[in-house]
Amino acid sequence: MRFHALHGFTSRATFNISAALVAVSLSACNPGVFFDLMETPIAAINATQKYRGSDFGLTIAGYDGASSGGPLVSRVVATGSPGSSLAAYDVWEDGGIADFDALWDTCDDPGDCGASQGTSLVGFARWNAQTVCAMGAAPDEARLRVICESESAVAVRIDVPGGESIGTSLAPIPFSKVGLGVAFAGAPDMGDSGLIHVVPEGAGPQPLDLSSAMLPPGAGLGRALASAELPSGMLIAATAQNRVVVAEVALDRSTTVLGCIDGTADLFGRVLALGDLDGDGSHELAMTRATNDVVIYRVSDLSGASGCAASDSSDDAAVAVTLACAGSDRVDCAGFGEDITAADLDADGNDDLIVGAPNSTVDGVREQGAALVFHGAGADMSRVHHVFTTYGDEFDRFGAALAHVRTQLETTPRDELVIGAPGAQRVFVALCTGLEGDRTDDTNRCVVRE
Repeated sequence: MRFHALHGFTSRATFNISAALVAVSLSACNPGVFFDLMETPIAAINATQKYRGSDFGLTIAGYDGASSGGPLVSRVVATGSPGSSLAAYDVWEDGGIADFDALWDTCDDPGDCGASQGTSLVGFARWNAQTVCAMGAAPDEARLRVICESESAVAVRIDVPGGESIGTSLAPIPFSKVGLGVAFAGAPDMGDSGLIHVVPEGAGPQPLDLSSAMLPPGAGLGRALASAELPSGMLIAATAQNRVVVAEVALDRSTTVLGCIDGTADLFGRVLALGDLDGDGSHELAMTRATNDVVIYRVSDLSGASGCAASDSSDDAAVAVTLACAGSDRVDCAGFGEDITAADLDADGNDDLIVGAPNSTVDGVREQGAALVFHGAGADMSRVHHVFTTYGDEFDRFGAALAHVRTQLETTPRDELVIGAPGAQRVFVALCTGLEGDRTDDTNRCVVRE
């Protein structure tokens, strides 16, 4: 297991980050108390020796569940460019930080999986009698593939007749809503305008009715997906050509389209994230509109398929926040918005928005990459924390993929940031955020620095 320092600084001087790289070690991998916010411990996950493909870390997902023996565990699953092999790594186990070992891998042989396998990934707690599972999509082959930790030697292959493009995007459904399904799957080439499916536990995908979004033929709904839990179901956001559709999905799989948001840029809606970013108890939608252009909408401003009647933005809800990439003398903003995710990194009860800027020059190193954490609960999310490594190389593209994984599952679960750096063929997991207000005094998720 390798640990490195993750450095950052905030736009509001709450603490100073200026120290050089310091080695972080674990005694028998038993975490303890982290004493100094100046070097945030971060685990570096490398591809397995059998890894076949390129750009490891380009596609990542975090998930958790109860293992076959009963203990709660959390994992990261990662792959690279479509057609690459994929593997799952342990993060939390036996009440503490695990060793980040590869637990299983698949698609190591070219004939095992399709050429588009791993286009998207998602994880969930259970698939029939099997536990702690991940799903990879091969949309060109109309196939979904499920591998569960309790029986990792056996992969469940779900072929979808006429399902070309199924799994172009995937979004999770938490175990508390397993009666609805385990995941959502986008299929932009299915149907007249593209389809969003729910994948029931142990069964094939079932399409959702989103016809009230009034999409034209060939709209390609399902290019991107995001999901968030609601008390009585799920909230989803899905991208079509020049339109993002927001809808509620009930436990009986009935749907209510809340609204549509329109745009014309090539990258409009390419990545999406849902979370309670302002602390008001309801969700916000964050999305890209164009290069270096990330905006936030309040879902509460959408109702009754608002914004869906007109094909332009004339009837859309107003933008609540436009995020500005706050560069510095150490980090610029190149690639800002290539990926985004929402997670409560500082455990204050409010989701934070993390935005990747993988083309950023860091300390003069081209395209080393960075990520920016916009703290939730502020009206304009003006508090920004820059995250980058101090030992990166050119074209690492740190921040090209973002996800989060939960730890402290037995007590008060919290989110840890997962960052892909496909140029370095690595995935990083931050074990302590170092953000203002983060609890480091009474937790075993942080590590002792010697």
